[in-house]
Order: sequence, then C-alpha cells, then structure tokens
Amino acid sequence: QGDRRIFMVAHGMESMQSRSDEATKLIEWAFQSFQNVKLAKAGDQLEQAPVWYGKADAVALTVAKDLVVTLPKGVQEEIQAKAVFQGPVQAPVAAGQPLGKLVITSSSGTTEVPLVAAAAVDRVGIFGHIIATLKYLVSPQG
Repeated sequence: QGDRRIFMVAHGMESMQSRSDEATKLIEWAFQSFQNVKLAKAGDQLEQAPVWYGKADAVALTVAKDLVVTLPKGVQEEIQAKAVFQGPVQAPVAAGQPLGKLVITSSSGTTEVPLVAAAAVDRVGIFGHIIATLKYLVSPQG
C-alpha cells in the first residue's frame, strides 16, 4: 500500500487457499495496526556540536538519510530521542563525517542511528588558533 510493503511467509496450512486467506488477514491487520513515521529528514539540524579551532563555533548534526521507522499506531507520542557525541569536535570537519549517534527509545525498544556533520567546518589559521586558545584560557567554559 503506497510506499509500504509487508513480506510474510506462511506454512503449515492444509491448502494453498487457507494459506492465502490467513496471509491476507495478517497483512490487512499489519497495515491497520502499524504506520511508518518519519522521525528525521536528512539534512535537518537535530543538534549542534561545538567545534574547537574551527572557522565556525559549531556544526549542525543530522542524519545521513531520512529516518523512517515502522511503529504500532499510537506509540509515536512516547518516542524519545537523544543526541550523543563527544565534544567539542576538533576542526577540520567534513560534511557527512560521523560525529555521534541519535539514541531513540520507545516502548518497542532502543535503537541507535549515526549522526553526521551537516556541513564542513575548516580549521582556523595560526592567528585564529591563538585567539581560540586565549579565549579558552580566559573563559574555559566556552
């Protein structure tokens, strides 16, 4: 139906017709009971990671491709997602570079999806390096 497909193997029935009837019932149940949910679109900023010695102070974190999951209907509201990464990230950063993971939790369980840099961040030159170091020494929190 639409862009959803359900694959099934049924065996142990008395005839091809009974196998077909049971498979039809199960497939209809699956389409009625489950839905595809787009949790994130590729390129959308989900979090920001601070960048050390970069021409930008932070880089957006995203997923490399659209994140679509199949869930029981009515469970979408209880989904929780948390970005996990080690920061600050050392420049240079390449677009698409893996920098962390998105941990998704629901009543169905937990799954992890890689988070990547949404854009490239070049490294600052020697003077930018000195300024960043001085800023850090004056204010270590940021």
